[in-house]
Amino acid sequence: MTGTVHLVSLGCAKNRIDSEEMLASLAQAGFVLTGEAREADIIVVNTCAFVNEAKREAIGVILELAEAKRHGRCRALLVAGCLPQRYAADLLHDLPEVDGVVGVEGGPRIVQAVERALGGERPGVVDAPGCIQAEAGSPPRLLTTPKGYAYLRIADGCDHRCGYCVIPDIRGRYRSRRPEHILAEARQLVGMGVKELVLVAQDSSGYGHDLPGPATLAALLRDLEDVGAAWLRVLYLHPAGITAGLLDAFAHGRRLLPYFDLPLQHVSASVLRAMGRAGDRPRMEALIRDIRAAVPGAVLRSTFISGHPGETAADHAELLDFISAARLDHVGVFAYSREEGTRSAARADQVPAAVARRRRGQLLRAQQPIALAHNQALIGRVLTVLVERDGPAGWGRLGRQAPEADGAVQLADCPAGLAGRIVEAQITAASAYDLHARVLPAASQP
Repeated sequence: MTGTVHLVSLGCAKNRIDSEEMLASLAQAGFVLTGEAREADIIVVNTCAFVNEAKREAIGVILELAEAKRHGRCRALLVAGCLPQRYAADLLHDLPEVDGVVGVEGGPRIVQAVERALGGERPGVVDAPGCIQAEAGSPPRLLTTPKGYAYLRIADGCDHRCGYCVIPDIRGRYRSRRPEHILAEARQLVGMGVKELVLVAQDSSGYGHDLPGPATLAALLRDLEDVGAAWLRVLYLHPAGITAGLLDAFAHGRRLLPYFDLPLQHVSASVLRAMGRAGDRPRMEALIRDIRAAVPGAVLRSTFISGHPGETAADHAELLDFISAARLDHVGVFAYSREEGTRSAARADQVPAAVARRRRGQLLRAQQPIALAHNQALIGRVLTVLVERDGPAGWGRLGRQAPEADGAVQLADCPAGLAGRIVEAQITAASAYDLHARVLPAASQP
């Protein structure tokens, strides 16, 4: 049983990897992939359910694609990922347009679910997280990222029980992949022409704590230095996992970018306690000093939550002052989302949503002149850029810019054939988010 498949991937980089594994499974089973929903016999939506906004987006996309099902050739609309992992029965009950659901273990299960849906069943294939992929080596993937980079999962699940977060309920306990599996996949990706490997997990700095023997993120990074990627980047480093050994790996890395993605979430001690997280402003400031001292040229990114239950005006002012003083390179801010079943959602001291949104805006505005100053300091410099698209309106990224997060380098009249390559470019202009540059005539891979 075959046909054409259209897949829509929502949410984070971990979801994208799941989508790439589903695409590979479907292609191996003989299904033909298409980028047009109206040309598809099967439509799959891989969803995120981390916050309410993501759930609303997912439902909107499902209903939009249901129209393609009504007016196109689609015979089966399946929903995969985090949303059915939490709400499988509700989806099947409330959305008659949906012909089946698959949970977060979608890669190995998607072909079975599609075939059952095409056969007239309405499958609900939702396994306990980790029951399939825990021992997976290097599942096949069809890359969907722009040419030049790919995400590399090093672990799944999370053992932190932050009061606001549903990830442990969706993804399960923390499960590190075995180092040999990660290294094998890394070599495979480099062999496909990937220049930048972006390591992801719910908590990358916790890598290895559940494995036998002395497995650590620092040791894994040292091994990955030799697989041949030009750039190695690590995302989602929990602050509690930043050790002297990890900083030493960054300080001496040949290919490891000095990029630290630290989700601090807040700096007020009382808010962090309410979140179920440790720390306070002095400890956060000390961590930043330690990183900058150990790794010259370190680029720091962090995310924060505004309006968490119990956050007072004084707590917000402390975070606002911290952002102004810390001068981080990149900052993201999310207004608190009240997620059912979490400890934070049950608290009586909820902050009004309008207040949380207003505080978010204030934090982002405080960061803008800092980000602009960081970018303006680069004007005139010749830097290496990973080109993601060439042509008249090309773009790429510096090592200090993570994909899908930190802006880009706009490359006007980028010569054809450079997509997926690392080139030399001179920065000519800057805004708070993006840079502008011209590719040097003698551009070549380092």
